[in-house]
Order: sequence, then C-alpha cells, then structure tokens
Amino acid sequence: KWRLSLLLVRSVPVCGQAPLNTRIVGGQESSPGSWPWIVSIRPGERGKDHVCGGSLINEQWVLTAAHSDGDLVYVYLGRHNYNDPNPNQVERKVITMKRHPQYDDVFNEYDMALLKLDSPVPFSQYIYPVCLASGGSSVHAGVSAWVAGWGYTQEGNFTFPNTLREVSIPIIGDNQCKCAIPFFLPPDTLCAGLQEGGKDTCQGDSGGPLVVKEGTRWVQVGVVSIGQGCGRAKSPGVYSEVSLYEEWVKNETTSGNTPGFVSVKATGEDPDKSFTCTTPAPATTTVAATNTTTQTTTPPLPNVTYTTTTTTTPPPPLPNITYTTTTTTYPPPPPNITYTTTNTTPFTTFTTESTTDDDKSIFGNGENIMLSQVLYFCGLALSLFALG
Repeated sequence: KWRLSLLLVRSVPVCGQAPLNTRIVGGQESSPGSWPWIVSIRPGERGKDHVCGGSLINEQWVLTAAHSDGDLVYVYLGRHNYNDPNPNQVERKVITMKRHPQYDDVFNEYDMALLKLDSPVPFSQYIYPVCLASGGSSVHAGVSAWVAGWGYTQEGNFTFPNTLREVSIPIIGDNQCKCAIPFFLPPDTLCAGLQEGGKDTCQGDSGGPLVVKEGTRWVQVGVVSIGQGCGRAKSPGVYSEVSLYEEWVKNETTSGNTPGFVSVKATGEDPDKSFTCTTPAPATTTVAATNTTTQTTTPPLPNVTYTTTTTTTPPPPLPNITYTTTTTTYPPPPPNITYTTTNTTPFTTFTTESTTDDDKSIFGNGENIMLSQVLYFCGLALSLFALG
C-alpha cells in the first residue's frame, strides 16, 4: 500500500484551493470554478481561438509549455465557456514569455515556460493559484491525477468543446512509460494515462496542469507536453515534471509573491519497480564486416648489396645553427627494372641577419631554414621509397 504525505515547504498566502470543486478525451464537463488556476492562452487578436492552456502560480505569473506559440498575447482567467465571457473572468495581456533556456524543440526536452502578465490579478473563488511540486517530490505509479482543458475531445476531431473539460487518469511509472514510448521520451518528464486508452489530453490542452490532491490542496506535478495521438491504448500522455524546475521558477518569478512549492512524497512500495516490459524490442540487423587485405612482397636478390648515398648541401647557415648530413642505405629493386628518380628540392630564399637579442626574430629565420631542410629530406625519402 502507498499513500501520499504532504509537507508545506514555505508559507504561502494561498495556493491549491478550489472551494467550488465537487470532486479532455473521455472526460466530462467541469463545473465553473472547479479548477480556478486554469487559464486559456490566446494569440494577439482578442477573442481569437484558444491555443494553449496554463496555470496561475501567483498573482502575475502563468506556467505553461515552451512549445506553445511565441505570439501568445492574451490570458483569460476564471473562464468556463470556450467563447462566452462571464462576470467572473479576468483578461490580462502577456508582456514577457520566458522559455526554459535548455528547451529543445526537436526532442521536447525542458518543455516549460513562464508568462508574465501586465498587471496582478485579484483572487476569487474562480481565480486562484495552484501549488507546485517542489524539488525531490515523487509520485508513485497508480496515483490518481487530474487534468483539465479546452483541447479537442478526440483525435482527428478539430473542434474545441464549448466548456472546460476534466478527466482523471493514473500516473504511469517511468519503466512502464519507457516501454510504451521507447524512442523519444525526454528525461525530464512523467507520464499518465490508462493502459486501455480512452482518457487523455489532446491538441489545445498543451501547457495545462496535471494535478494531484492531498487533503484540501491541489498540487501541480506536470505540464501537458507531448503524446502519440490522443487517448490511444498503451500510449500515455507525457508531461514535463514540475518538481525539476523549482529553482528556475523561483529565480524567474521575481515580481509578486513567491509561488507556493509543496513537497509531495509517496510512501510504500512503488509498483513500477516490479514492472517488466513485454513489448518486443525493435528488430536489429547485424551485418558482418568483410575486410580484404592484399600484400605484395618483392624479396631482394641474393648476394647483391645496393647502397644509396645522399649528400645534402644546405643553403648558407645562420649563426648558431647546426646542420646534420644523413646517409641512408635501402634494399634493392627487382632485376631488369629501371627506376628514374628526379628530385628537385627548392631551398627557401632568405637574407642572413646579424644576431640580435630579439629571440622572436632569430627563431623566425631559423624556422625558415629548418623548413627548407625538412622539405628537402621529405622529397628525398619519397624518391628512395620509389626505388625500394
């Protein structure tokens, strides 16, 4: 058996309270005020279609997904109907969007962003900040979580619902989630959903909060991020794990009250530890490498000795530079083969300077002379190699 224990990390004015809460894909319509931190984020034109969800975390900041449109301008709080305004709603303009600095839009890692509103919002029964899971929090597989949003109600049906919808889904352990989504699961995520499918988030729910309840408080543990379709069997939704972002959120939300971080600790045995993945691994084809080496050896002739003597005449030396002449003997070529070697090695033209105390100047001239010798010997070595 497991249970959740909740430890308040710091004193906060209010967070995670939903006095009107009486208790998405496969979900149901929520009652007004059930999720007072939920926000509808919309583009520049007022009243234009909802594109992402988010959660109010203090009077002037909203938490959402980094993959949400960067042109998001307006945030609606306290709203229930998709298009119809109500006396409880508040509208604010977004003045700053801060994506996590490590956000990767290819692999959806660090899919977290903060929106700063142009002015603080008043709290009410319909507008309230949610608590956030603090660093080190853990939630075992099987714990019931809730998610709400105005996203599509089924895959392929590109119509937003008229009212805010909610659904309860269990947390899926890391082992089970990696088994279901083995190829693109970001490391900073957690999963939730039903094995048989049917209940899930969908397009339009991105950025919304995944919350768990302890006592009278609701704590956000995830942000809607990615998924394979909507409500598919054995394909849970993927959420950015809020507890991994505590320091970043605190450092960025410097205006207004500090968001309420709460430690959520699951006790007892985590059933995910005993999970065994039965999904067959992707087929792997192994191709043996074939290497072919061809070696031709020409032995020397008996009782014949070939000696090649090389004499090097260097250009006029500078003071304090020593030249060494090397004589090299090589094995013979096969009989009846005539080798013609042409070796032309130009020397570097230089002007001898008098010795000075300028070490850099002396080293520069010596370097030119040494280079000419190296080039000469390299050319000679190549010629002799051809003879061999």
